[in-house]
Amino acid sequence: FFENGSVVKTKILLACDGVFSAVRRQLYPNDSPIYFGQLNWGTVIKSHMLPPNLHQKNGVHYFQNRGDPIWMSMLNDGGSGYTFWQFRVSGDPKHSKELSGNNGRGGLGLPGVKEKLVRIARESCETVANAIEAIPEETIFERSIVGRSSLPTWLSPGGKVALVGDSAHGMHPNIAQGANSTFESAAAIVKALCEEKDSFISALNSYEKARKPRADLVQQ
Repeated sequence: FFENGSVVKTKILLACDGVFSAVRRQLYPNDSPIYFGQLNWGTVIKSHMLPPNLHQKNGVHYFQNRGDPIWMSMLNDGGSGYTFWQFRVSGDPKHSKELSGNNGRGGLGLPGVKEKLVRIARESCETVANAIEAIPEETIFERSIVGRSSLPTWLSPGGKVALVGDSAHGMHPNIAQGANSTFESAAAIVKALCEEKDSFISALNSYEKARKPRADLVQQ
């Protein structure tokens, strides 16, 4: 069922709908995303838009504040004249969420976010505040740092629905394995479906058997 009322019937369903998965919610109604108390903003912009002292070719500028709120910010040379910028607030989950432009659900170009970040940064680091001021608000992408707990199984009781990617094994980005784990799961499910064309249910079982132990370990 889709929001526009249309209905699609399939032999199997692969739920690749992210950490806020609607399919996972139907399979596990009492399971909710784990909010790590962190909110993140980032963008990729032309390096010349930043103050001259903040573009270091093949380099990284790292800033950290241990006050209230706790925050860190990075400016990474992305090559070809681009810079990746990130700003992350940690600490009290309620306070972090109050900074959100969308009640913690994130989004692109949320009004008012830039002003809040400039204010926070200027309290302890003028350099970071100047960098944020140079970034167009419409390019700033906000996201909550959330994950999911391990599940007994990624499959529906009938074996025809399988969770894939963040809907199955969403994890904290600090270990830099979220996308990698999703690529591994996608490869495993394609392999299983190609090798077991006569039984989709058997293929989904093989996918889970191949991927779940490793994904559970990385999540932990």
